Amino acid sequence: MLKASCKRPQRMTVDLWVFDWSGTISDDRASCLHGINHVFKHYNHPAITWEELKRNYSADIVAFYRKWGIEATRENFYKIFREEFDRNPHKPTAIPSAPEAVKMLTEIAPVAIFSSHPTELLKQEIAEYWLKDVISHTYGYVDKAQTRELEELLQRAGARPRNTVYVGDTHVDITLAHRVGTKSVAIVHERSYQTLEGVKAFNPAPHAIISSLNELPGTLPKLDLASSPSLRKPYLSNG
Repeated sequence: MLKASCKRPQRMTVDLWVFDWSGTISDDRASCLHGINHVFKHYNHPAITWEELKRNYSADIVAFYRKWGIEATRENFYKIFREEFDRNPHKPTAIPSAPEAVKMLTEIAPVAIFSSHPTELLKQEIAEYWLKDVISHTYGYVDKAQTRELEELLQRAGARPRNTVYVGDTHVDITLAHRVGTKSVAIVHERSYQTLEGVKAFNPAPHAIISSLNELPGTLPKLDLASSPSLRKPYLSNG
């Protein structure tokens, strides 16, 4: 559980927490690998292992499959993936203590979910993890190779980039955070989609690295957040 450090800081202000979903809050390794290998099977390609997925992870799903010699559109890949994901015997589960940490972190700032996970599945899992009422903004099926959707999220939330903390488990999240100007925190543990070595192998580096969301309040002094509150008015939304 979060300790007293989760109280609102006196000399710094977080405008918005932005969380990746898979590997950050949700443990969907088995279900996602099952869906990905269904795509490979569809294209007569041998299945890959979890370690191969971690080594070759990419925000660009087209580029990911192209590494294996498979060409199709993003929409086609997701359609095939969804076919099997819905029949998948491996159901996603919340990473231990993650939902509780998210709820406690709302005492500091609003929380947004920003994920490439299909939107309808994302909202379903948010509800299953009892987080529906604490999430201010939900962005699913995002293209993390582009900045537009994250910039739109910040505008809707009335959040300054410098005072937005983006937490994710891959170099893709770290790179996007830097491109938009938000603070980047990498979370790395056995359920994340990249190893610590994998995260450290890419530039730019995250502003902080944690192994649990419970550690987030302790990173705030390192993040160079502005002390004054945002004057921007957010659009109220949970979509």
